[in-house]
Amino acid sequence: MPQLLPARSHRLLVSAGLAAFLANAVPAFALDRDPDPAPGDQTVRQEGEIVVTAERRETSLLKTPLAVSAVTSDALQRDRVETLADLSGKVPGVTLPNSYANMQSVYIRGIGTADPGVPAAVGIYVDDVYIPRTFGNALFDLPDVERVEILRGPQGTLYGQNTSGGAIKIVSRDPGDTLTGFGFLEVGSYRTLRTQAYLAGPIVEGLLSASVAYTHRQRDGYTWNANTDRWVDSLNTDQARVKFKLTPAAGFEAVLAFDASFDDSDNALGVPLHYGTPDPRRTWANTDTRLNRDGRGVTLHLTQVLSPELTVKSITGYRKVKDHPSPWDWDGTPADIFGWSQDLESKQFSQELQLLGDHGPLTYTLGAVYQHEDFDFDRFSWRTATYSEIESHIKVESWGIYGQLNYNLTRALRVTAGLRYGKETQRFSNLSYRNDASGMRTGVIYAVEDLKDTQDSLTPKVAIDYSFSSNLLAYASFTKGSKSGGFNRAAGTAQIASIPVAQEQVNAYEIGLKGRTADNLLRGSLAGFYNDFKNYQAGITNPTINGVLINGQVVVNAGAAHTYGVEAEATLAPADIVRWSVSAAWLRSKFDAFANPTGAAASDYTGNELPFSPHWTLGSDLDLTLPVHVPGEIAINASVNYKGATFLDSANLQATKLNPQTYVDLGVTYTTEDKRWIFQVLARNLFDKTYLVGPHFLTPSIGIDVAGYSQPRIVTASARLAF
Repeated sequence: MPQLLPARSHRLLVSAGLAAFLANAVPAFALDRDPDPAPGDQTVRQEGEIVVTAERRETSLLKTPLAVSAVTSDALQRDRVETLADLSGKVPGVTLPNSYANMQSVYIRGIGTADPGVPAAVGIYVDDVYIPRTFGNALFDLPDVERVEILRGPQGTLYGQNTSGGAIKIVSRDPGDTLTGFGFLEVGSYRTLRTQAYLAGPIVEGLLSASVAYTHRQRDGYTWNANTDRWVDSLNTDQARVKFKLTPAAGFEAVLAFDASFDDSDNALGVPLHYGTPDPRRTWANTDTRLNRDGRGVTLHLTQVLSPELTVKSITGYRKVKDHPSPWDWDGTPADIFGWSQDLESKQFSQELQLLGDHGPLTYTLGAVYQHEDFDFDRFSWRTATYSEIESHIKVESWGIYGQLNYNLTRALRVTAGLRYGKETQRFSNLSYRNDASGMRTGVIYAVEDLKDTQDSLTPKVAIDYSFSSNLLAYASFTKGSKSGGFNRAAGTAQIASIPVAQEQVNAYEIGLKGRTADNLLRGSLAGFYNDFKNYQAGITNPTINGVLINGQVVVNAGAAHTYGVEAEATLAPADIVRWSVSAAWLRSKFDAFANPTGAAASDYTGNELPFSPHWTLGSDLDLTLPVHVPGEIAINASVNYKGATFLDSANLQATKLNPQTYVDLGVTYTTEDKRWIFQVLARNLFDKTYLVGPHFLTPSIGIDVAGYSQPRIVTASARLAF
């Protein structure tokens, strides 16, 4: 394995590369240099500029001094971005592993979380309300989504814990006084059916408006279960959101939203590699894995403009997710070797207050947030025909206060300073039972109750940015992030259940450049980063903690790690009929220290790469309007998504390593002259590539060797009518 450079060399290498880019790029992007821009004009936007809320206020994407990408509603519709997994290749540095269509692990710059039952390292936000766990997080396919923002790197100051890798913000459109809407129908292979409807407009003009958004998706499975004679991996989901916007007085608005989701899809099934004749599209599992998941949410946004300089915001959210049940089978054989069925319920309440100030050269965001979650979990599992049950109850209560200010030292030079203090308390009970094959409890294995763990964190940010012109911005920053600790949910023993895990912490250094040419022909960004992790959280077997051997699999603070790399994205539009977007990320990662419970060389992961950290990820999207003389427009969209080889675990096992993967999508779109009708034919995974995408469970001692595979080629035809 090649030796990685020392930490100081990493920073020098990244700094030198970006300095060279700056030297070459500044002349091209600074042709229209404004030597005297007005103070506080960091959010001034040109026509067609993308607006984001990455800094908890509206800013121009070009003028936001951090690595943030935005996928707009047009791109979401054109590229059929229906789940988080469909963002793969659209944004540099983002890896979206696993074969689950309805819940998605997210890794940014090599940092993420695979276990859906614990807080993730990449925070997911829907209209600024935090989603604490990944159950059902991939479903955001509603026609009122205005954009998806992807913030790369720790966001601890403005977003708090569980953003040590970054954050993804899903932003929905507010209704207005203009009546608008559309209907959408898509059909395709594997009996794909997708319908959407959206309607928005005034109820009382100038006072009250509303919108309704609805999506139904279904698709037959593409994996044959030879044991139950049924196609599995099917989809069946419904989602809806209703929003009301009230503007009773100048400077005040209230937006109330209700959303719901219903998911009766199949959970992914393990495809065995050692049973029968191995086939990526065949399993012999003996479990019906159709789940029953319901989700509900209510959000209330209140905004009061106190003066031209001051605005107050309130964000209130309540969410509930319930699985009853969610069955999984991950041995892929007719025997009860490895699987489980779980019931869970998560209820979350959050309240956030913000004060936004804009005083010429000084802008600031001050905030306070409170969150409470009740998480109840019951899992009946089987392992080599031995049956057991674990019942967990977790209460999480957290609060934080934060502030970030930006000050223009000169008309081009700005400094940013921020600080957040947060505190979290977890209360935990865990009970374990012996069961028979029918699920009846036959005895108690262990019980731990009323455990409590409290942790706090201080996450600062310091940054500087310089505007070479209205079209070119350079920045450098230091930020700190953290990921919640707490107790091992669904622990195998009382000893494991009683051990709290400390927070994972990261110090992040980043420098970047973003800009565009004066004629908007070319726009892009470049970022280099170095992340230094302490108390890295990882699952290891039979560790020794404080001199005591712990038998079993346990999440612990395994040690230290670092990642570093360079990311770039650009869009070239040389004419109205051509648009080419590219993204690329180069990443390196390494464990600097790792808990070695046995002392054996095979158990020492120091020097290994972090899981899901491919050296290269590349994406390309080309939109070409054909120069043909017909009413309306005919356009071709071609996209390529490449992800390099990566490991599935900290052990870097070659047996479970994922090979490089390349996917090609191709679409043809016809838009009528009045823009009301849009017809499209789209082929995803055009060349029908089949890749192992994970998870890959390999436990030879009990006869488990199963994997999850990518989706086959799916061709669809759709029609959309707007009014």
